Amino acid sequence: MFDMLQVLSPLRNELKSKNYRRFSLIVVAVLCMVGRVTMLGISRWTDKGGSYRTVERFLNDDSIHWDILNYTISAPLLRDPNDVLLISGDETITTKSGKHSFGLGRFFSSTHGVPVPGLCFLCISLTSVKHRHSFPII
Repeated sequence: MFDMLQVLSPLRNELKSKNYRRFSLIVVAVLCMVGRVTMLGISRWTDKGGSYRTVERFLNDDSIHWDILNYTISAPLLRDPNDVLLISGDETITTKSGKHSFGLGRFFSSTHGVPVPGLCFLCISLTSVKHRHSFPII
């Protein structure tokens, strides 16, 4: 297995040192988790220095430009002139009870066969045909 922090090393120039440290803790925790990924779950799976408040501070930081971070990680992998890149999208529905969650609505779920209350997530990616990998953009 490769070292995940080596993949994240180009982000040192894009993030402040405290945000880079927080980000590396969060990434390692998310990759170790099973099931739903929540802020409480992330804080439980992090090493020392990854409290719930730390995760919250990182995710609320307005100085982080996520589009630049996505590009910084995926750009070296997309520079092959013999590769074909496709733009692809995937949507998923997560059922949710309650009435006050932001974005809560009724969406059609193919697994249930009916519209269900929940949250809808859409991911647009660049897909490399040669490497058979998908790189999220949005």
